[in-house]
Amino acid sequence: MTGTNRRDGVFFIFILAGALYLLVEAVLQWTGRSLCATEGCRMTLQLTRFGDPFMVLGAFLALGALGLLSGLNLKRPSSVRDTLINLGLIAALAAEGFFVGYQLFWLPEVCLFCLSVFAVVLLLALLRWFSGWKEIGYGFAAFALILILPALVLPPPGKAFPLDRTMVLFYSDDCKHCTEIKAEIKKRNLDIPFIQVKEYGRELKGLGVEGIPTLWVNGPNEKLLLTGKETIRRFLDTDLHPEKVPPSASRPWISEEGKTKKGGTTQLRPPASTALPPSVPYPNPLFHPSPEDQACRQEQKCD
Repeated sequence: MTGTNRRDGVFFIFILAGALYLLVEAVLQWTGRSLCATEGCRMTLQLTRFGDPFMVLGAFLALGALGLLSGLNLKRPSSVRDTLINLGLIAALAAEGFFVGYQLFWLPEVCLFCLSVFAVVLLLALLRWFSGWKEIGYGFAAFALILILPALVLPPPGKAFPLDRTMVLFYSDDCKHCTEIKAEIKKRNLDIPFIQVKEYGRELKGLGVEGIPTLWVNGPNEKLLLTGKETIRRFLDTDLHPEKVPPSASRPWISEEGKTKKGGTTQLRPPASTALPPSVPYPNPLFHPSPEDQACRQEQKCD
């Protein structure tokens, strides 16, 4: 085996390993689990428009396509396939420039899984570079250029949510529903600190949360942001009295207006009318409650 064939074989093996890594993560995410348990990974999942599993699956398919081209090249070298492999890696490096820059310059926590995917792409690009494919240098240049764009166009990174508390209530002094739910929390003698929403307003809006009161729930397996006095009240009733919740109930703190029956199962749906204009393409009934859930806009006085 020549030196070139040996390097191509190593490249092919690393592509297969990377594709398998992505496939495992995609399967885990479809079952509600993940290889990454950091807050950065959870935050990335919340900010992904179409869901992180689709992004991971897309990366797996892209890497699988490169693996197929590389495998075919081992049997019969082709300049066309080599060009496609190089173009794919250049595009991957450019995309990673955005993802890495977004994490470094905006997200308060990094996604370790995302960085591990970048490491795979970088390793593959370096293998091609040292195999003599100098056009991969365009990919490194694209990565560096796109990497700094978030620092130039995005605001400074936001605060990380208070991870040392199980629950935190974001409120405003001008919100009557906030005052009422605060009084109820005090009456129940719950250990839930109150934080002015202006301290985390940009971070909440970045997650599609426009209203208050909003309860941040830092659960061991799930992070929740619940908006609206009645939504929060139902959640507290469920959390404090789980024996009252039927075993088949799914997220019982969602109002009936925020649910729909389909095929005998209860699914979430956006309310027919919302108290707040949607700021994300697919309004979440947890973030955009109906008028019955009683919420106010962050920046407006609500008596």
